[in-house]
Amino acid sequence: MPLNKDLYSNMKVSVLINNYNYAAFITECLDSVQAQSQPIHEIIVVDDGSTDDSVERIKAHPLNVTCIEKENGGQYSAMQVAIQAATGDIFCFLDSDDTWHPDYLKIVCEAFRSERQPDFVYTGLTKIGEESGPHHLNSEIQY
Repeated sequence: MPLNKDLYSNMKVSVLINNYNYAAFITECLDSVQAQSQPIHEIIVVDDGSTDDSVERIKAHPLNVTCIEKENGGQYSAMQVAIQAATGDIFCFLDSDDTWHPDYLKIVCEAFRSERQPDFVYTGLTKIGEESGPHHLNSEIQY
């Protein structure tokens, strides 16, 4: 099947974030989305019934975020709500206690634009914190 260059050159990226009681991490998570070098079509955060001040922090962030609040039903149900609300061409999932390197979405989109035409893309993981040191993106994408 020939590559649809128009679709991939104008790819709309939906960032889908699930959150449950991660007020301590959500701002840093959203900051990493804001720092992306790849344009983003939409950012959807589904709060899965948090009892901390996560929702207030999400709404206070300067990003244009669609925040959907729902009763607690687990991570899977939160992501299903996000998927149903998303309108982009590709969906990039991010947990609210994780961050992305500034070129993460750019590298993911380059993989989708490649001649191999992958159905999905995944990347390496680098743990961060006191024991692991600063994070970085493993830019070798496998597909």
